[in-house]
Amino acid sequence: MSLSSEEKGLIADTIAAFAMKIIVHSVAPNETVLHKDLDDFHSFVCGALEAAIRDGRREALTTTLN
Repeated sequence: MSLSSEEKGLIADTIAAFAMKIIVHSVAPNETVLHKDLDDFHSFVCGALEAAIRDGRREALTTTLN
C-alpha cells in the first residue's frame, strides 16, 4: 500500500511544522516547551508506526530506519 500525494503532503507539512517549532524553541530556549514539542513529535511518529503495524505492515519500522 502506498500513500497518496495528498497524504504525503500532509505528513511533510506536519514534520516541517514540528521541525520549525523545535528550531524556534531551541534558539530562544524554553526547555519545557521544547520538551513538549519533542514529545508531540515522538507521539506522532509512534502513532504512525503503530497504525502501519495494525494495518499489517510489520516491516514499517525496519523500512523507516534504513
